[in-house]
Amino acid sequence: MDDDHIRLLLEELSSSSSYEDENDSEVEDNVEVQEETYDTEQDDDNDEISEEEHNERSHDFYLGKDGQTRWNKSPASNPTRRRARNIVTQLPGARGEARNLKEPGLLLFAGVRRNARLNAKDFFRTDGSSPEIFRLTMGLSRFFLLMRCLRFDSKDTREERIQLDKLAPIRELFDIVVGTFKKYYSVSQYVTIDEKLEAFRGRCNFRQYIPSKPNKYGIKIYALTDAKMFYTHTMEVYVGKQPDGPYQVDNSALALVLRLSENIHNTGRNITCDNFFTSIPLIDKLESQHKLTVIGTIRKNKRELAKNFTEIRGRAEKSSLFGHRGNCSLLD
Repeated sequence: MDDDHIRLLLEELSSSSSYEDENDSEVEDNVEVQEETYDTEQDDDNDEISEEEHNERSHDFYLGKDGQTRWNKSPASNPTRRRARNIVTQLPGARGEARNLKEPGLLLFAGVRRNARLNAKDFFRTDGSSPEIFRLTMGLSRFFLLMRCLRFDSKDTREERIQLDKLAPIRELFDIVVGTFKKYYSVSQYVTIDEKLEAFRGRCNFRQYIPSKPNKYGIKIYALTDAKMFYTHTMEVYVGKQPDGPYQVDNSALALVLRLSENIHNTGRNITCDNFFTSIPLIDKLESQHKLTVIGTIRKNKRELAKNFTEIRGRAEKSSLFGHRGNCSLLD
């Protein structure tokens, strides 16, 4: 091997070593920069992830207008066992002596046939246009005698009792009727609570005027009824503010529902009502203390509702919105 060839080989090796050193240096620099960049990007990513997670967590629920009530977007996991509030502990149907009844009373029968406004004489016709049950039970004279003898209270003490109770003229009879409703019939697992306006234009200091009702004048009655059999389980006449005394009660919607449902507390039944009665405190109280559930519409001005459920601007057409809070669900 001549000197020139050896010299070329040495130069080659030298340049190769220099190239490798430069590459190593560049790679090392790149790694350092990459590490710094990686750390920085990782920190940014972490910040972004944390921010996203924070936003995601904050958007996992809708916050009520009261600033406290949270409505989760996702429902809680379904329980494997039926909850106590959904276990009905009473069977529906007639109870006690009511099981032995064969025929309804004449006035009740007339009500079932929607003949309440029919002249009483028409019930006792012999031309075949009236039900036979009336004239086979008693004669027309006997019927009128009993009707004339009916008295709901004592006139001697009426004025004294009215000082404490606006419903005094019919209080005793009304309580007997409602007590009988409760005693002899057990409602199904589904009941409703609502108001009705019983048409009445006579003299009464608690008569109501409700233009939206078919009969604009009448007496307002709150009732709990069987949603399947339409049986009235209990009633309460609205007389406004009672004088101070034993008959003065809270007329708020929550108190009304609690009183009307008292006979079915802890029986696992479900109550359906409209937005006059429905409220979040009512739902919580019935579920936690009385083992009853509620289905109902709710007014938009309730502080527990989130604005997402009360404002529809920006919502997709025909879209639905769900919110979940413990054992309560909201649908808009």
